[in-house]
Amino acid sequence: MSVALSLSPESFAASGSTADGDEPIIGGEKGMNGCIGSAGYTWSQVRQECIRLFEAGVPLHNVQDPAATDVAYVVNGGDQLPLELFLPDGDRSILLHYRDGTWRDDDGRYALSNDKNDVIEVRSTEGTLIFTSKKPNS
Repeated sequence: MSVALSLSPESFAASGSTADGDEPIIGGEKGMNGCIGSAGYTWSQVRQECIRLFEAGVPLHNVQDPAATDVAYVVNGGDQLPLELFLPDGDRSILLHYRDGTWRDDDGRYALSNDKNDVIEVRSTEGTLIFTSKKPNS
């Protein structure tokens, strides 16, 4: 099964469930941005609201350790906005801006692209494949 996410800046449309005023959020205390982490919500910089990564993001599987159960996520912020990369061990998300046909962070540590089969890949600066939307064979 392939996961499609249009990476063209011209074709963004925000999608996924979010914590809006119409939907009650069940859980513990609110974090700094008002997100209830115990209910699975985290703050999205590009959407400027609390989201559940497993609902709003595209899961990216660890290529370095195919047995790993934790995943990274990429979130689409909408028309002409950066993408947002959530790494499994990161405390903050990473914004990726579209430059020269690739989505890159400001520090140049990560590059995100998709191939002709809509497989999303995240590579390090050195070009090493780190995460992919294609689920590894178990």
